[in-house]
Amino acid sequence: MELFGLGPDGKMKKLDRKIFPIRDQWDSGEENKKYEDFRFIFPRHGRTVLVRSAKTKKILHKVTWNGEKFVEDKK
Repeated sequence: MELFGLGPDGKMKKLDRKIFPIRDQWDSGEENKKYEDFRFIFPRHGRTVLVRSAKTKKILHKVTWNGEKFVEDKK
């Protein structure tokens, strides 16, 4: 997953992946089977990203943009 933000010059720029608290197979640099099952569901409206299991469709994580950073919603 790549994240982009609006820079001071009004152009989109790639952001550091570390701003998102949930790792994935591309970010981790490790071959871990648990990451292969992650599916990131981005909202059309709102600020909450869902991370689901591709197999079970169960929601594994909810991450919300609070205006400053992404925060994982604790269960």
